[in-house]
Order: sequence, then C-alpha cells, then structure tokens
Amino acid sequence: SPFELAYATGLHQMAAIRTVKRALYSPGDDPILNYRRTAEVAGIPVTKLMVMRTMEKVIRLLQDVECDKPGESRNDDLLDIANIALLVYAERNQQPADNPHPEATAVYVPPSSTELHRVAQQAYRRSRA
Repeated sequence: SPFELAYATGLHQMAAIRTVKRALYSPGDDPILNYRRTAEVAGIPVTKLMVMRTMEKVIRLLQDVECDKPGESRNDDLLDIANIALLVYAERNQQPADNPHPEATAVYVPPSSTELHRVAQQAYRRSRA
C-alpha cells in the first residue's frame, strides 16, 4: 500500500540520515559523542538532553511552518525525532560487550529501493486478497 511504502521509505531515510550524522557529529567509538559532550557541559544526563532535542523539533512541528533550509523540513524533523528516540533507546538499553542481546548480533542494512518496491507490492497484493 502507499502507506507501507512511505513507512519503509521513512525507515530507509532514517538509516541514511543516521549514517551521515554519525560521521559528522560522532566519529569514533562513541555513537552519541556530540550529545554526551553537550550533556556534560549542561550538567544533565545525556538521555535527558536527547529528549530535549526532540522537544525542540516537536515545537517546530506544532508551529507548522516550513523551513526552506536544506535538512530542516518538517519531514526532516520527523525523521530526526525518530532517530533520536532510537538513540535514546539504545543508550538506555545497551548491554556490556560480553553480554549482548542475542537479537542484536545482526546489523541493520537498509533495503534497496528495489527491495522496498517489492515489499510494498507484496503488502499491497495481500491487502487486496
């Protein structure tokens, strides 16, 4: 369905944005280094800072004003909120390297646009059956 295709596209875009932002803001071993440094300066827990960043983006969404700067559209804000939420989840639920979650052994690889199209077509056919 168009909804499922949009959802899958959003997941794909989230992964792409995460890869770019990780390289720009947190190169090295700490995937949230930029947030961690800011939280240290502010004297607050890193997850609290990250939630506050999502609140800034929610406020912009509530104002319902489009921004013409690249990477600052309302859709970009939605994807940023989703990415930050997953970063907070990972920070709160990370396990020591010697005791990982069994399901965390696989690395997420975003599907290709061809794969997204195939999955969307299958979902559409199932919805019509």
